Amino acid sequence: MRAKALMFLLPGVLLLMLAPLAGCIFSPEPDPDPVKPPPPPAYEFPDTPDKVIKNLREAYVKMDIDGYRNVVHRNYIFKFQQKDIDDLNLPSDHLTREEDLESTRKLFSGQPAGDAPAVSGITWSLLVGIGIWETSYNPEFPNSQRRLYNFEINITRPGDTTIIVTGQQEFYVASRDSVVDGSPTPYWELLGQVDLSDTGPGKDGAL
Repeated sequence: MRAKALMFLLPGVLLLMLAPLAGCIFSPEPDPDPVKPPPPPAYEFPDTPDKVIKNLREAYVKMDIDGYRNVVHRNYIFKFQQKDIDDLNLPSDHLTREEDLESTRKLFSGQPAGDAPAVSGITWSLLVGIGIWETSYNPEFPNSQRRLYNFEINITRPGDTTIIVTGQQEFYVASRDSVVDGSPTPYWELLGQVDLSDTGPGKDGAL
């Protein structure tokens, strides 16, 4: 994105519903050694393209480079817009997987990178797919599915300075074979990303 940059309410609702019963004569004694169910995994097994994008979003919010690394395909590339190539005098029209991981690692590190201030938080206010996943005929992303997404991402820096990047991203995903509980299951990964973002009035895309 421009120069690279379900939590359920049920437990809380149940507590509110049960609060008036706190002094009930039929209330059982508290369990001295209650069984605590394990927390749900932060990332879903990516057996569908949608779950790849959900995991991508989760990795950004958590600023989790290991989670992000697990999302991207070994042949992943990030494609820049031509205007960014020209304005920033970029040496290439894309980042390879390793280049992208290094860029994202710096973004997630919480530390300044050269002249760029540190990033303290990342949130998505919008990430919505347009249409459905379709077979891609783009030779740069062979054997893949493609879908366009509208997005808006907020990147916060110390001092409550926020950069808002908005527009569209073109995502390409590809699957490989895996086995889950003895059954063949596709494992989807992010093969490519084409930047179509726009900083717009009053927005800063330099990151």
